[in-house]
Amino acid sequence: MITKWATSARDGLLLALLRIVGRPVETVWAHPHDELQQMVYLTPLPTGVTLELQIYPGLLVAEQLASAIDLDGDISEDEAKAHISKLSSDISVSFDGSAVPLDLVDFSYPAPALIRQSAAAIVVLLAAKPLDSTRESHAVTLSYTHEPPNSTIQLNVTLSSREPMNVSRVEREPDGKSLTMLYSRPTA
Repeated sequence: MITKWATSARDGLLLALLRIVGRPVETVWAHPHDELQQMVYLTPLPTGVTLELQIYPGLLVAEQLASAIDLDGDISEDEAKAHISKLSSDISVSFDGSAVPLDLVDFSYPAPALIRQSAAAIVVLLAAKPLDSTRESHAVTLSYTHEPPNSTIQLNVTLSSREPMNVSRVEREPDGKSLTMLYSRPTA
């Protein structure tokens, strides 16, 4: 079996020729079409952390995602918030060993037709604050366990260009669903 990426007209012609002469050919996609990719970006700030959740549906799971969120052909604010509530129930953040609540900051849900076409991402921005804001450094643990069928989770740490913090360590759990970050305010 020959596996080939079709990236140009020449490659497409080569694949067609191989099929004509009877060689089995499998097309390889550059992005998974059968997965719901969930990216979580954890950003430390002087006042706490933000979590940006980006959900990218592959073509083969996009209809299922859109149908789970939308009931009438247009994603209303109530439908979006109901979906965010489900997502948030699978997210936990703790500062220095103490669980803290998440606050919804902003969200963006594209039209259901764009979700069904796998043409746009869902973006949710959440924030969390430490119970003791006087500390100069914090250990933040993030767990994200929302895992519908055919989904992948990627947890990332990003730094703000406006308020950069010192991140001294990031430890990930083997299952990829949890990480702990040690950070502090920059010294003058």
